[in-house]
Amino acid sequence: MYKKISNIVEKEIGGELIIVPLVDSVAQMDKVFSINEVGVFIFSLLDESISFENLLEKVVNEFDVSANEAAQDVKAFLEKAIEIGVVERVKGQRI
Repeated sequence: MYKKISNIVEKEIGGELIIVPLVDSVAQMDKVFSINEVGVFIFSLLDESISFENLLEKVVNEFDVSANEAAQDVKAFLEKAIEIGVVERVKGQRI
């Protein structure tokens, strides 16, 4: 299961969403995360905890891509988002 963290700032700029994690109300500018349309869709689904499988199913249905391609994209997105600190793994699930 995955979920976005609550301490972030989101701003849409030029068709992309810029996400910056906050620590003690201070923006962590070295961890800025810029995402495209697919990333915005995935990120919007992370308001509540959601499994990798459910994310994958929703991406395949929304963007009419193969499950293989979607799995690679969702996995890459989650790995980067976790690394930057804007998404967290809950219940110990691994990618």
